[in-house]
Amino acid sequence: MLKLTLLIDVLFAILGITLLKNIFLKNPKNLNLPFSICTIAIATLLFFYITSATAIANVWLNSHKLTPLIYKIAGLWGNHEGSMLLFFTCLTAWSVLLLRKKDSIRIASFILLLIGSYLYFKANPFVILAIETITGQDLNPALQNPYLAIHPPILYMGQSLCFVLWIWACVEPDNPKIQAYTRVCFGLITLGLILGSRWAYGELGWGGFWFWDPVETVSLFPWLAIIAAVHAKESSRICLLFCFPMVMLGLTLVRSGVLVSVHSFGFDLHSGIWLGICTILVWATTFIVFFKCKMVKTSMITLGFLSCLGVLVTLILLPILLKYGFGINILIDELFFHQYITPLAICLLIFAGLSPYLKLRNHGWSLFCTILTTSVWCWLMQPHFNMYATFSAVVGFWLIFSTINHIKHFFNKGFVSAHIGIGICILGASFSENFTQKIEVNLAELPVKIGNYVVNFESLKIDETPQVSKEILHFTVNSLNIAPQRQHFHTSKTIKHQPAWVRINFDHIHATAFASQDNLWKVELTLKPLISLFWVGLLLVIIGIFVSTVTYFKKYYQLELLKSSNFAKVQAVV
Repeated sequence: MLKLTLLIDVLFAILGITLLKNIFLKNPKNLNLPFSICTIAIATLLFFYITSATAIANVWLNSHKLTPLIYKIAGLWGNHEGSMLLFFTCLTAWSVLLLRKKDSIRIASFILLLIGSYLYFKANPFVILAIETITGQDLNPALQNPYLAIHPPILYMGQSLCFVLWIWACVEPDNPKIQAYTRVCFGLITLGLILGSRWAYGELGWGGFWFWDPVETVSLFPWLAIIAAVHAKESSRICLLFCFPMVMLGLTLVRSGVLVSVHSFGFDLHSGIWLGICTILVWATTFIVFFKCKMVKTSMITLGFLSCLGVLVTLILLPILLKYGFGINILIDELFFHQYITPLAICLLIFAGLSPYLKLRNHGWSLFCTILTTSVWCWLMQPHFNMYATFSAVVGFWLIFSTINHIKHFFNKGFVSAHIGIGICILGASFSENFTQKIEVNLAELPVKIGNYVVNFESLKIDETPQVSKEILHFTVNSLNIAPQRQHFHTSKTIKHQPAWVRINFDHIHATAFASQDNLWKVELTLKPLISLFWVGLLLVIIGIFVSTVTYFKKYYQLELLKSSNFAKVQAVV
């Protein structure tokens, strides 16, 4: 293990020297060597996880020899140090792939040196335990979920691509690839957030605004900046200038422990100061470039997204400033979100609804169909009048009907699928949010009715494995099976209540079973009406982003082919 420590020290020393040379030399080299070093480091750490090398503190804390292989691998990024190494590797990967100009490589090397120094001195995943151990602590049971195993790498790939887009916006605003890779970034971040929300939905019973989690809300910062860039034309550079600074801001808040939740990694405010300095330097560079930029006309939609982003950042940062600056505690909880974030969500819905109105035609037809459909929807579907649900239905249907005239372009214009998908998402999310039903009953009180569905208890079974003991309660919902579990993890000595859910038509029934203090089983049942529309809408959004990305790459390569053919003709004439 002494050899390992020495090897890591040497690798990071080479990394630092290479980045320093790129910063100060007149002709900086590419970033192949830093990327290779990161690849070696992360491959080594992955090997330690797979082989359960518990002499490594990071492996001992987040894995166990009985942990399934997929969660041994996921354990690499299921913690602060490993996830920072993965994020840093993604930064170097995109830099190697896309950065070619000297100034771009110099800026990238400077930021990579700052983040790499933090990784080595404050978040080193290769620290050796002082004493020998046989088994580990195991990965947090809440993170042992297939969606969580793939959600962070995809999200980190998208957020790290913001790094290259930010550098291009600073020094290469006319790069022909910028529009295509903005779509790639948007797709990766969106897919990462969808997979993360799908994990929270199944693991935590998610059903509100990001499970009322400030850390999840912070992940929306760069996403909104990228959305603004996607919808912008001449002003896309302005939007891209803020995408990576938003990533760094979220990184600092989460990794320092300033924002605490199930998703938080770091809890050392002092180590967060290092990341805070990196963030300040990134923001300073952004503002210098921003004030030197030539002001261009910005669309209302772009201004709307950027304004909502500014308000969202203010709402998250203001309680933090009041707490650490003036000792005033404001709890960022469900009530805080209802009072302050929900109005912001309404503003976003307004801009989403205005988007097709400003760009597309047939406004009168769209408006007529929207009013008629909303009236029928509210009369037939809503169990009682709800102003927020009605308003959301108006925006959702307006978005759908304003776009549906262009359905013939479904496979060559990504906005068609994406806008229809967003409209369907709005319908499903708002309806479920406002008309969710929840009851808690003892097993003896079953069968019970929730909504139009009857839930009955069938049996209790025990499933024993070396890692976990599962108490599985089998219920039926209108003849369909649903089986929540109470899991006893032998390795980490923890108990996890694993929810289960079943889809009936477009509704979902969630069940969570737990034992009360008097050792009687209880079950919490939740009806989420029409929530399937939300997931169908997200699928359409992903399809739209894919179509848009392919379209932009086609345009780029066609342009490159045209340039090369024209150059060949000129050469032939000469």
